[in-house]
Amino acid sequence: MLRRGFMEDEIEDTPRAINELIRRIDEYSVNLARMLEARRVRRIFLTGCGSSFNSAYIASYGFDRRLFDVYSETSSSFVLYTEGLSSNDCIIGFSRSGETSETVWALEKAKSRDCMTVAVTNSLNSSMAKIADIAIPIHAGEERSVVMTKTFVNLALAGLYIGADISRRDQLIDEFKDLDKIASSILEESKRVEDRSLSMLSGESSIYCIGEGVCYGSARETAIKLIETSRILASYFHAMEFRHGPISIADERPVIAIALRDPSWKYIVKLIADIESVASKLILVTNSDTHQMEHTIVYRIDSDKPAELLATLAVIPIQRIAYKVALSRGLDPDKPRHLSRYIKLT
Repeated sequence: MLRRGFMEDEIEDTPRAINELIRRIDEYSVNLARMLEARRVRRIFLTGCGSSFNSAYIASYGFDRRLFDVYSETSSSFVLYTEGLSSNDCIIGFSRSGETSETVWALEKAKSRDCMTVAVTNSLNSSMAKIADIAIPIHAGEERSVVMTKTFVNLALAGLYIGADISRRDQLIDEFKDLDKIASSILEESKRVEDRSLSMLSGESSIYCIGEGVCYGSARETAIKLIETSRILASYFHAMEFRHGPISIADERPVIAIALRDPSWKYIVKLIADIESVASKLILVTNSDTHQMEHTIVYRIDSDKPAELLATLAVIPIQRIAYKVALSRGLDPDKPRHLSRYIKLT
């Protein structure tokens, strides 16, 4: 087994990073709200690549869609296909480095159409930050691993916070309090349970990852983490779509489900029961305390905070699982093959 690496250290640093973000983001959010109001923005596009796009997808649930038309698009789709942009549109780019070519191009395209541009990034010295009308730092600190962990969490939470703030969702803003403590408790729960998960997944070559609503972003990120670090072919699905085909072979491969109490909960509970009836390998990340099936590995989040916030933190156990499985296979999770910290196209 390889030595402990950067990735594990950076997962452990997540609670500190969350605390720093929440302590400092408000000043940037206030300025953004003023600019949006002055520009009379009605449409907001959130864009990024890979894990950064997954954070943008989750962040889209922070906005009040009665006030704004909100879209989440991969940066490449935005650059190639989005037309009809105007001065009443705002494009928010998400990127750890601020150098990913497609996301930089997305902001450049938006600028050329007189749109308002925002960079959410870990680097205020980046190309994306310099292009944007306003740059919002995520205060995660240095992340040396190629694989995004604490920066994914802080990108998503920063987007959720600014979405809630400009939408005047004061109740959701209040719920950011003590998220760092919840992240710490999730880390401890992960360490208690993860040996069972390692035994379940270490020999697997493929897996399903599912989640509904905001948790679909968590499922996407779950899949990316397992692919990047452990070379497990992970497929992600909207949970409610899982019955429409994939469940037919759920007995042949493990399933990871992110299932939090939200408007879809009563349907998700039934789906989880249906999956358990056919699958012998299920990992469930949930804030429900009613699940009792013995053969299911449960990562329980002890919080009733809104699903929008917990969906981001729900990925933390998966980050640790991915790291541990990679080590068990003799892989270096800090340096996945064919990957770099960001993609620079010419």
